[in-house]
Amino acid sequence: MRALVVGFGSIGQRHSRILKEMGHEVAVVTSQSVHSHKTFASISSALDLFNPAYVVVASVTSRHASDLTDLASKGFTGRVLIEKPLCVDTSQVPSNTAMSVHVGYNLRYLPVIQRLRELTTHEQIVSLSAYNGEYLPDWRPGRDYRLTSSASVTMGGGVLRDQSHELDFIHYLTGAPISVVADIVVWGAWKSIQRIPFEQSCDMKTAAVHRSI
Repeated sequence: MRALVVGFGSIGQRHSRILKEMGHEVAVVTSQSVHSHKTFASISSALDLFNPAYVVVASVTSRHASDLTDLASKGFTGRVLIEKPLCVDTSQVPSNTAMSVHVGYNLRYLPVIQRLRELTTHEQIVSLSAYNGEYLPDWRPGRDYRLTSSASVTMGGGVLRDQSHELDFIHYLTGAPISVVADIVVWGAWKSIQRIPFEQSCDMKTAAVHRSI
C-alpha cells in the first residue's frame, strides 16, 4: 500500500518509520530535506504523482483543517488518520467529502481503559476524576520547548489540545458531556515558562448522561 505522511516532525517521523517497517511504500509532504523517504512539497503534488491509498496528517494542529481541505479539493477518497486534535476551529473542516477520516485518539484502546469501560457498562458512574500533566521544558528532550507547537497559540498549542487524549477517554467512558465548566490558566506558576502566553493548565468539570448500553 502507498501511504502518505503529511508533516515530518517527531510524530510524522514515527508514523513514517512504522509504516515502512510494516512493508508499505511511504512518501512524505515536508519542506525538510529527507533521505529516508520520497518527499513532496505539497499535498496536491503528492496526490498527483504518488497516488496514496492512505494518508496520515501529522502537521501542526493549526494546519490540520487546511490539510484536510487540500485532500478534499483533490477528490481524495481513501482513509485519513489525523493526529489529535482534529483542528483548532471545527467550522474550517470540510464536510460532505468521500474521505474516511479518523482522529488518532488511541489512549481509549489501552487495556486499562477498555477494562474500565467493560466494568462500568452496567453501572451508573456517579463521579470520575482524571489528572494529567507534563512539564513542558522536559517533555521533548533535546528540543527547545519554546519553539515547539505546544508552546505556540498560532500553531494550535496549549494544554486543552495537547492533553485532549484524556478528554477523549473520559467521554469514551462516560458518554458525551451535556455541560462543561472550565478554569483555564494562561500564565502558569512555573517561572521558566511564564513568558509564553498559552494555555498552561485547565481545571475542567463536566456533566454527562452515561453512555447508551
